[in-house]
This record gives sequence, C-alpha cells and structure tokens, in this order.
Amino acid sequence: MDTDLSRLATVNHHGFAFLLAYGLTWLLAAAVWRWRGEHAGAYAVLLQGVIALPIAFGLMAVTSAGPRPQNPLLDELSTALAVSQVFALPILLYLILRRAHRQVPIVLAAVTIVHFSPYSWLYRTSLYMVLAGVLAIGLFIVCRLADRRADALAATRTDDFAAVPAGAGGSATPGDWMIPAFTGAVLVIGAIIALLL
Repeated sequence: MDTDLSRLATVNHHGFAFLLAYGLTWLLAAAVWRWRGEHAGAYAVLLQGVIALPIAFGLMAVTSAGPRPQNPLLDELSTALAVSQVFALPILLYLILRRAHRQVPIVLAAVTIVHFSPYSWLYRTSLYMVLAGVLAIGLFIVCRLADRRADALAATRTDDFAAVPAGAGGSATPGDWMIPAFTGAVLVIGAIIALLL
C-alpha cells in the first residue's frame, strides 16, 4: 500500500491539478461576487466545483507523470473523498434560499478544510494539513476584517443603502468577496507548492 500511495503522489504531483482548478474557480467566484453582488457570488461559489472538476481531470491528464497505480482500495478511497463534499450541497442551497449569502463560502471553505485532512495521508505530505490550517486561521482574519470594514462604513454612512454594492441585496457586507478570494489564493499557492514537491 505504501508503494502505491507514493506512486499516486508522484503521478498526480500531490494533487496539483485539483488544487489549481479549484483555486482558480474560487477566484472566479470571488470576481463574480465582487462585481455582480452577493447573490450571484453565492451561486458562483456553489457552482464553482462543477466547473473545477472537469478542468482538474483535464489538467491531471495533461500533467500526469505516468499511469495511476491499479489498486481497487485507492480507487474506492478516492471516490469516497470526491463524493464527500457533495453532501454539503443541500446546506448551501438552504443558505442561499434563506439569503444567508455570506455563509455559503464560509461553509464550503469549512468543508474544504475538513476535506483536506485525508489528503495528507493519501498524498504522503503535510501540505494539506498546512493548507487547512492556513485556511482556518486566514478565513477567521478575513471575516473579521470584512466585519470591521462593514462596521466602519455603517458608522460613517448617512444613507442606509450607501454601503450596499449594486446588485448585492440588503444584507451585504462589503468585503465578503474576500472570503472566496482568499480561499482561491490559498489553493493556487498550494497547487504551486504541490507541483514543486
């Protein structure tokens, strides 16, 4: 099993393709959030995985360093790990229906953080534990900064709607687009590190 795991890590460049694809789609979702508002941004975060998955498989096919080890147990584990994030979709849809748009990237980022733990074992690298820690601590800071920015704007505005970006709806917190932006940036940096391992 150890030989297959080591070979899998080498062949897949420690998950480079998936980190890059998902990182780029998180960044795309952040751009949608920033320029089209929280409603469109929450949907972009929800759907980014649909775009990222085929891109990841394509990147993996192009960058693969050889054939994947033929181990049914690894195939089962990979499938279980891939499917695990799907179980968060009903919760994310509920949050969108409740117009709790800000919570969508926070919940999906939390799922990603937990999702990373088994990849440290699968790819035989602590990179995924480090990425999970950076995301957890970094997102706490990003959310607090967004809260402070919203509080500062609320204290200085004279019109109740002055601080709400166009198309964002009444509960928008300026700076919430930084949540998916930070998540995407961490994943892209992780992809670069994974490729260099």
